[in-house]
Parts: sequence; C-alpha cells; structure tokens
Amino acid sequence: MKAEITGDADGFLVKDGIGEKESLIEKAKEDKKAFESLMKDYVKVLYNYIYTRIPNSSDIEDIIQETLLSAWKGIGAFNYSSSFKTWLLGIANNKINDYFRTRYRHSNENLATFEDYPDEADFTEGSDKKSDVSRAVSMLNPGEKELIHLIFNAGLNYSEISTLTGIPPGTIKSRMSAIKEKLKKYLGEDYYG
Repeated sequence: MKAEITGDADGFLVKDGIGEKESLIEKAKEDKKAFESLMKDYVKVLYNYIYTRIPNSSDIEDIIQETLLSAWKGIGAFNYSSSFKTWLLGIANNKINDYFRTRYRHSNENLATFEDYPDEADFTEGSDKKSDVSRAVSMLNPGEKELIHLIFNAGLNYSEISTLTGIPPGTIKSRMSAIKEKLKKYLGEDYYG
C-alpha cells in the first residue's frame, strides 16, 4: 500500500494522516533539540507578530526569548485544541502584555499607543507604493491597523486572529472588508486596477 503524502496549512508534510509538524511537536515535548528545530519554523512569525506590537525594537529580542522559554516550559501541555502557531502567539501575546504592565508600573509612562508602532507596509513592492500604502494605513484607527498587521505581518488567518482576540471570524472578515474599502478610497483606483 502506498503512503498518502499531502501538506497542511503551515507547509508541513502529512503522511498517512500523521503530520510532520505533529510528529515534531510530540518529539519537542521531550527533546530540546527537537524543540529548537520546531522553533526555527516559527521565529520569523514570532518576530513579525511582536514587531507589530512593541514600539521599542531593543525589547523585541527579549520578548522572543521569554516567549520561547515559556513555550519550552509549557509545550507538554499543548493539546492541539488550536494550531501550534496560535498557541505560540498566545504565549507571545501574554509576554507583550507583561512587558507593558511592567513598563507602566516601573516608569509611570503611559502605555504606547498604536501610532507609536513602526509603520512597515511590507506587503507591497517599490518604495513609492510602500510609502503610499504606509500613509494610507496610518490613516486607519488603531484597531484597523492592528488587524492589518496581524494578517499581513504576522501571517495569521481569520480563525487564528479570532482565537487570539476573541472576535468572531465573521466579524474579522467584515472588518477587513471595510478596511479594504477605506484603503481603496485612500489609495485610489491605481492600486486596485
């Protein structure tokens, strides 16, 4: 009998119904090297997610390290009730919240607003288009900006964003539709041909 080989949503191979990712996750629960190998596939996703939320770039690496340490300590409890990426970004989200709580408590500064976050519209080509899109995104409200960043920079789908934020996927989809209309209005027909 021939083995059936397919792929999953994150690009991992699935052979006879047992995913390469699931196999690696199970190994990572007991073996540090397997955990490190698994994390290589997610470091960029983590960086992009944290980058969209933390205004101070020098703190991003610290939060990534704290996230990875917590993931290593907690991977034994991972039970596949969500995707591994969503689980990992949930840990990152908690570390980001800890960062802001600690920063606020120790410095008496106001929490950063979304306007303080870096504007990097990497989803277009060319500096003129990038600049135009960046300006258009800067005109959105903070919640709309965060949704744009979660989709285009962190690479999350509606279901993953729903799990992370508690907002129903249908609501996220309709908000994205409204955001696209706003951006279309700001950018003009040249960008939507």
